[in-house]
Amino acid sequence: MLHDAIVERPLQAAQPLAAQFHVDLVEFLRPVLSRLAQHLDIRLVQTALDLVQVILTHRHRAMGLLLSELGAFLLGPEQAPAGTKRISNLLHAPTWSADTIAAVLWHAASERVHSLHQAGEPVLAVWDGSVP
Repeated sequence: MLHDAIVERPLQAAQPLAAQFHVDLVEFLRPVLSRLAQHLDIRLVQTALDLVQVILTHRHRAMGLLLSELGAFLLGPEQAPAGTKRISNLLHAPTWSADTIAAVLWHAASERVHSLHQAGEPVLAVWDGSVP
């Protein structure tokens, strides 16, 4: 269901590299998108995917991105307010929180640690001291 709703979405005039980037991005985010789909309307899940792609495509280290710019990149300049509203709806949806994404990341990390232990590999973690 999630796969049909997101991956099969048509890519307008996408070049092969852009199309492959989109497919790879969906695959990379699939665990998070699947978890979000349990809590959010599929349109908000699609907005989350689109938002990540917009950020990756248009981010500028020195300049950053404004919410209104993200909205314009999401739906096009003529529909910037609607794009900004979609982002706002996603961020303020009461049925999910950052803990939803943290749980997916923790699960993936735990699986990786387990597979390294099974293979007899050392397991190392970077700790910057920010969390006690």
